[in-house]
Amino acid sequence: QIFCNLFLINERFVYGGENGVEEQKEQKKVSESDVEISSLDNSAAPLTLINQNNEPVILDSLIGKPLVMSFIFTRCPIAEMCPLIMQKIVKVQKGLNDEYKDKVFFAIMTFDPEYDTPEVLKAYGKNHGVDFDNLIYLTGDKKEIETAIAHFRVYFKEDAPGQISHTMETMVMDEKGVIKRIFPTSIWSPESVIEEVKKVIKNMEESKKQIQNSEARSQNSEAKIQNIKRVNELQRNKLPVED
Repeated sequence: QIFCNLFLINERFVYGGENGVEEQKEQKKVSESDVEISSLDNSAAPLTLINQNNEPVILDSLIGKPLVMSFIFTRCPIAEMCPLIMQKIVKVQKGLNDEYKDKVFFAIMTFDPEYDTPEVLKAYGKNHGVDFDNLIYLTGDKKEIETAIAHFRVYFKEDAPGQISHTMETMVMDEKGVIKRIFPTSIWSPESVIEEVKKVIKNMEESKKQIQNSEARSQNSEAKIQNIKRVNELQRNKLPVED
């Protein structure tokens, strides 16, 4: 059962321009089919964004490892919102890097692609001390960004240049691109995200082990079948049977 099928978001915050931080009570069910990366409609062309190195990134390419995804914009003026999200993402990175660095990936998508160029995002990441070995920022064509953000059911609206109303969701996905848990607002603790990522990694490794064991049993069964056929063939030809 996918955790996010009936995950309830009770608190969401938006930046309301001159009104500062405005709390918005809302209930929302997150459907697996709505939010997994692999459910994106790529029938026309893959959804392609740009990373901080100005390299194209097909969103589907993020499938394969557990993923932590969040959404920010570098001009966000409220310390308790995007800047705090980045501070916590860095703490999550550091908390996982010793043992899990090669098993998890991070993607941070901008709400403000026209201002947040690859160069701006790279400088922003450096200022926050991110480890680019397993983290990318995502920007690109405005329509592509809007499509991607809408796909993940994250709300944002540009009220004026540099003023963007938006909700805050940090998502933990499994290796198939399915959201397993959403951490709304910026009040979550890095420890809670680290714990969720470790849980996803553990489930992934257990699943791989089960598949390997199943394949091994299948190979053993096939070997036994072939041996029985060989014995029967030898008996039909009245040849001695070798153990």
